[in-house]
Amino acid sequence: MLDAFRWRSSLRRNRTLREWMEERYTVAEIRRAVIESTDCDLHEQWNPYDPPGELTWEQWKTAKDDWRLAVERLYGQYGEEIWQICLQESQTRVPQGESYGEAALEKLARLDLAAQVSEPKLFEEFMVRNALRLNAIEILKSKGLEQPSKRPGAQTAARSKTQAEMEEYEALKASLNELAARIEAKEKQAENNDGE
Repeated sequence: MLDAFRWRSSLRRNRTLREWMEERYTVAEIRRAVIESTDCDLHEQWNPYDPPGELTWEQWKTAKDDWRLAVERLYGQYGEEIWQICLQESQTRVPQGESYGEAALEKLARLDLAAQVSEPKLFEEFMVRNALRLNAIEILKSKGLEQPSKRPGAQTAARSKTQAEMEEYEALKASLNELAARIEAKEKQAENNDGE
């Protein structure tokens, strides 16, 4: 109960979402927000057999209801700022011939979780989650800290996969060149046999 009171009073005390995040969360939690705020399924259903299935149905439902209430409060308090955060690029750059509305919809469609939005409540959650992520990135940049990658070792894995793909491509290219040379040799041999 006391935590809920502190949470609500911090919403009233801070004028912007960024100020609220800087007051409410540590740097480690802000780093986690870069990854975890949009690393989810908006249509998540309770499954006791999933690895995070250590929650009972009642505990999961309570956590889900608490999150939905938090989304409503954040969206209600900082809704205009949330829109500005999610649409900041489209407000400054609009391709020639496009309206701001088209550019804004295109920008929203590129944000994380956009494909999962299917109802108004999920749209609010989508906007809040992306605003938290984008704000967390900006906070880390302003403090001169590096933002974490989506998955630890993701860049190394991508680099090694790319290297393996390149090696496979080179091997295929060499075998195709060898096959083309054989075909060309057989065609020349066939021409020589036809000429004799």
